[in-house]
Amino acid sequence: KPGALNEEEWVIMRQHPEHSRQILKNSDVHEDVRDGATHHHEKMDGTGYPDGLTGAQISDFARMVAIAGVFSGLTEKRAYKSSMSDEKAYEIMCSMTTHLDQDLVRVFEPVALNMA
Repeated sequence: KPGALNEEEWVIMRQHPEHSRQILKNSDVHEDVRDGATHHHEKMDGTGYPDGLTGAQISDFARMVAIAGVFSGLTEKRAYKSSMSDEKAYEIMCSMTTHLDQDLVRVFEPVALNMA
């Protein structure tokens, strides 16, 4: 869509992790893949979705998928927004203390900033 989502569209969009759970529940993909697809929008403070998991309830794998997803969302050009530099995206991610696992964000720094 070339513009921002309206409230009804956000409700529909937020259903995609549950759809992933249902699609993958009987598949032979690794459990980590199912977990990451289902829980990549959970937040450390419990305000995420679909299950409202908090802190240690969120697997490391889902936390890493969340970090990759946020970085991608910030740095990729979208129809409704310009891309942002890797440095600015990483700076924003460092401020997302209630959302992202900051220990994993720090480990992600060399990937984000191409410091390998």
